[in-house]
Amino acid sequence: MARDPDNMSSRAILARSRRRRADAHAAQAAKEAPPAARLNNWREARVFYQRSLDLYLELRTRNSVPPAQSNAIDEIKRDITRCDAALGKQ
Repeated sequence: MARDPDNMSSRAILARSRRRRADAHAAQAAKEAPPAARLNNWREARVFYQRSLDLYLELRTRNSVPPAQSNAIDEIKRDITRCDAALGKQ
């Protein structure tokens, strides 16, 4: 991707990958764990949801969001809101 930043297919794959990483952190944060570990996982989830969202927004401006991922932007915004609530950032 570094060699071809305009490759929308690669950017879509990266957006989906970042979202999956965020989902993994959010799932870990939802499990019983020491409070510090939970907060760290919520923070990491939020970071990766935001990175994913940024890519999807870029894809949308270029009309390149894959059809199977057309709801991703709204879903990720809800996920970010959930992270913010868990972190007390209402």
